[in-house]
Amino acid sequence: MKIFNRIILLVFVIGVSLVAVAFSQGLDLRNLGDFFIDDEAYGDQIEYVSTTVIDEININVDTRHIIVKESETDDLYLTYYSKEDDTWTINESNGVLSLIQKSQPTSFSWFKFKFGSYEVMSLTLFIPSDLSLDYTLLSDTGEIKYIDGPSQANHVNVETDTGSIKLENIDLNSLSVKVDTGTVRVKDLNTLQDIDVLVDTGSVYVDEVTSNNLDIYTNTGSIIVTNSFISALMDLETDTGSINVEESSANAYDLRSDLGSVDFEHSTLANMSCDLQTDTGSIRVNGDAQGKTYRLTNGSIMLNIEVDTGSITVNILD
Repeated sequence: MKIFNRIILLVFVIGVSLVAVAFSQGLDLRNLGDFFIDDEAYGDQIEYVSTTVIDEININVDTRHIIVKESETDDLYLTYYSKEDDTWTINESNGVLSLIQKSQPTSFSWFKFKFGSYEVMSLTLFIPSDLSLDYTLLSDTGEIKYIDGPSQANHVNVETDTGSIKLENIDLNSLSVKVDTGTVRVKDLNTLQDIDVLVDTGSVYVDEVTSNNLDIYTNTGSIIVTNSFISALMDLETDTGSINVEESSANAYDLRSDLGSVDFEHSTLANMSCDLQTDTGSIRVNGDAQGKTYRLTNGSIMLNIEVDTGSITVNILD
């Protein structure tokens, strides 16, 4: 009981201390929302215009969102805001534009109540519409968005530790996505080669995508694939989460979930064979219960679904 009381007292003291720090930094309850915005510390917007022929862009930032947009001019340029403790390194060499941003932690930064708005925390790339580039976009803490960029790209590699990734309306050669914690959304992508997505904690949403192979793994999160065409293998795996595939064609399917249900539906898919297994759960095919194992040899397209704990629902209407 004494230990519990001491914990309560400690929490109370810390709370009072944090409130005191907040008021010392200028907290005004009448303008509570404005108090947390610290855009002034980031100064005016900085613009960097490329002066060489660029084939590849490499971005690596600590604390910035990365946004790719189509340039309204013939220039390739980028804009950002810089704080006093930021270090920016920009270089153009051998057709590669590289940018590195580092943030130095300040003393007692965990007492800090003010943060920059989304605008000042964003690095924006403006790419001419006729340029098809290789992209490597890495952010430790920030989201990555390529939804209003050029419709053509070569190889795209995006990675973030904490933040979401959104990619839309791109014809490209290949795509590689890696996320520690965050959501991945890809839509209307035409990919000549493969799409590889690796997520530790977060869900993956795929819609209207064309690719050779589609390989998605998430440790904790759901996978949803709709209205897509995969010419070779659709390989989807989640340790903890559900898988939903709807109106999406492939030459072969391999769907696996340790803990979660798998739903597969296609209204016009013929020539299908099935191998469905669940350890703890039920299987239903076109509305009929099938126990824990179901196999059907009916054609060259193979649907493999394996679940440890969860149900399997398959609806295939010829």
